[in-house]
Amino acid sequence: MRLSRSILSCTAFLMFLPWAVRAQEKPAAETQSSQALESGIPIKLQVLLTEYDGTKKIASLPYTMSFTTTPESKSGGSTQVRDGVRVPILTGSKTGESSMQYIDVGTNIDARAAHIASELYSVELRIERSSLVVRTENNQAKEWAPGDPSPGTQPLVRDFRNSFTMRLREGHGTEATVSTDPISGHVLKVEVLLSAVK
Repeated sequence: MRLSRSILSCTAFLMFLPWAVRAQEKPAAETQSSQALESGIPIKLQVLLTEYDGTKKIASLPYTMSFTTTPESKSGGSTQVRDGVRVPILTGSKTGESSMQYIDVGTNIDARAAHIASELYSVELRIERSSLVVRTENNQAKEWAPGDPSPGTQPLVRDFRNSFTMRLREGHGTEATVSTDPISGHVLKVEVLLSAVK
């Protein structure tokens, strides 16, 4: 009888043992995950600016930024991109004298991201894109590019600005903005893709 009770006790203990081990391991795994969230998660954010003239693609500008996010309770990890040229512009004064000034033309991107839960992130983006529009010999509007003749004294500055906040899942992208230039009719699309750096 005593032997049967001992066997039953041992069997019950052996059945309970794996559950007890898992119960002890779970808090450790949760602690490691919590520490990873607190220290930040490295991500790669891809921003694609695509410009169309009707259905014809005339420009495709990809930007990739890698940085570390923070939990949503904090301000969020951030990064900046400044890409462009400084264009010399002749300006006149009331006295008829001319002077040279430089205008920054290109793309500025400010990105901030915070980890919300699991594979979900809150992404805040601010995008500014500027270019110069000049007149050709045929009096047609054309976007000035490095290597072209001087833009002259009265170029038009084309400016696109967009700020937004979105929620993205890891490995997923979205078409964030579609904007139409009121003068040229060109369409600018902004696409965003987020992926975690393994």
